[in-house]
Parts: sequence; C-alpha cells; structure tokens
Amino acid sequence: ANDDIFALVVQPDQSVVIGGAFTEYNAFLRNGIARVNFDGTIDDSFNPGNGADGLVTSLALQQDGKILMGGDFRSVNGVNRYRVARLNIQGSVDATFNPGVGADGTVWSLALSTNGSIVIGGQFDNFNNYQRSRVARLDTLGNVDLTFDTSNLRLDGTVWAVAPQSDGKVVIGGDFTTVGGVPRSRVARLNADGSLDASFDPLLGANNTVRTLLVQADGHILVGGSFTQFHTAAHHGLTRLLSSGAVDPSFSPGTGANDTVFSVFYAPAEFRIYVGGQFTSFNGTRRVAVARLFLDGTVDTSFLDTAYNQYAGLITPLFNPDLYKHKAVYALGQQDFTIGTGTNAVTYADLAIGGSFDLVGGGGGSR
Repeated sequence: ANDDIFALVVQPDQSVVIGGAFTEYNAFLRNGIARVNFDGTIDDSFNPGNGADGLVTSLALQQDGKILMGGDFRSVNGVNRYRVARLNIQGSVDATFNPGVGADGTVWSLALSTNGSIVIGGQFDNFNNYQRSRVARLDTLGNVDLTFDTSNLRLDGTVWAVAPQSDGKVVIGGDFTTVGGVPRSRVARLNADGSLDASFDPLLGANNTVRTLLVQADGHILVGGSFTQFHTAAHHGLTRLLSSGAVDPSFSPGTGANDTVFSVFYAPAEFRIYVGGQFTSFNGTRRVAVARLFLDGTVDTSFLDTAYNQYAGLITPLFNPDLYKHKAVYALGQQDFTIGTGTNAVTYADLAIGGSFDLVGGGGGSR
C-alpha cells in the first residue's frame, strides 16, 4: 500500500481485506479498501470501484462474507455512505444496508455484536438524525437500533474502541473522562440498552488514551493504549481487567510497552496474545511495533528472531530507534488453516499485520 493501513480482517481462505488511507496497492488503484491474496498479491476479483473517498479506519467480517467498513468517508464507489458501509463479497456496495445520512463525525471503531447488530464508536454526536453520543448500535440493515440509546451519555471525548460482549453489553475505550456524568477515565461498559453499567468500575481508570480493547472468552478485557498508569498501578500501554473493571492481578506485563499499543489480538490455537503498536521494546525486551505474549503478560521470546534478536520487529539489523519510533502496527489478524487430513494434517496460524511500516525484519513488506 502507498499509505497507512488502519484495519484488516483475515478471511477463511487466508485472503486479507485491508482498509486505510492508501490510494494504491502494488500500483493498482484502490482507494481505502482492497483485498490481498495469501501470497501478498492484490485480489483483482475484489473490485470496490472508486472505493472510499476518505479514510477507512475499521473493518468487520460477517459470517456471510460481507464486509462492514467505518471511517471518515462520505461515499463508496460513488454511492452515498456517510462513514459506515457494507460491501458484498466481491467488493460492490451492498444496497440492502443503508444507514441514511450516517454519522456526523468520524467512526473510529466498528464491531459485530449480538444478533448480527453492529456497534460503532467515534467522534459523532448523531447517526441518521438520531442523537447518539459517540456510540451507536445498528441493525443488520443499517438502521439505528432504538433499543440502544446513548443520547444521555454525554461522553466528553472520542471513543477509539468498542468491544461488544456476548450478553449485549459493550466495553468502550477512548479519551473520555465521564460517562453520563459519572467519572469513568477512558474505559467504561454500557448495558445492552446503552446506559452506563455501574457494576463495571475501573476506579481511577487509565491516565491517558485507550486505543484498543479485546474481550476474552472468559470475560477478562485486554486494554491497550498510550497510558502509563491504570488506577494506581504502573501499566505501560497494556493491562487486563476483570469483568468487574478491576485490574487483573494475574496479568503481569512488567514495564510493558515503551510507547502506544494500537492493537491486541488473542490467538486461541496458540494460547498467546499478540500486541501491535508504536513501541520499540516490551518489558525491556527489544520488540519493534509487534510482540507476542504468554497469557500472563510475559514476553514470548520464541517469537521473532531467537538467536541474536536483530530482527525483532519492523526493522533492519542496523537499528536506529530515532528512525523507527514513528513506525507502527495498527491492525492484527489471524485465521487458522489446516493442510492435509487425518494424521498428516498440519495446522498453521499465520499473523497478518498492517500499519505504517516499510520494512519487516530487514526485508520488504510495505504496510
């Protein structure tokens, strides 16, 4: 890509849908949205036409293969779609999903929720002329879900991340410090009706921006961002919360990331956590923009180079931190796949990364 990638989803066939600020992929015209084959070549069977006329910041893959996208665009392939759209499997705009005048500000996060509904978060105050404070839920046709009402939340900052739970509740993270007049520093949970969930109390919360969230199957919540403290404890860029909102004492990432964490991903087949961001080390171990952790938060040093550690991330052997401090991984994705059958079957779990980098381990791999 010729510019940053902010979001990606890996499809079951190992192709990767990417979204971002780019206008080309490997010299093919692709405005903000493209699909890439397993070998890295562009998938020309996926044709979004003129694509998005602005940033694509978030993507989600439905079970039927259709692709949801959010961002700061106002049209997709010439069709009016204000910051939220859905594409058919081959890239055309899905006319059955019509959000009307959509969001009146940037959508920074988008995720599938219960019953196929879609939760979005961002900088908007209204969605399709309904008052919605930075968070909204849409039905499968793009209509505002009136049973999820956030008009009274009065969030005082951007929502950068939304993470729906299986019970319909939604964890949100961002720059806000109050939710519905109640102190909630940069992370909170909403009930299934859109009201603040008072049972989720992160106490003093994060002392700086929360950029990413991941609700694990056990209900624990991974939180990433640019914070250095959560409640009263030092937590640099990453922490894990219990379902109550309290810090999980069993998660010990040490000194954590030395800069912002933009993305987290849990790989159940590996029992590992992947972290992407703008850091150059994690808990004192050199890791440039990407790291793999054990479930307790410690660094898995078997990931990336295990001998001299000179290819530990998105860099060359002659590593200069000043040159690479602005390189970042904004999106992570993975899809397990198996080759062979029976006793000859081998399962692979390749990691897809996207961001603002130009090199990976000294080799090519632009963004």
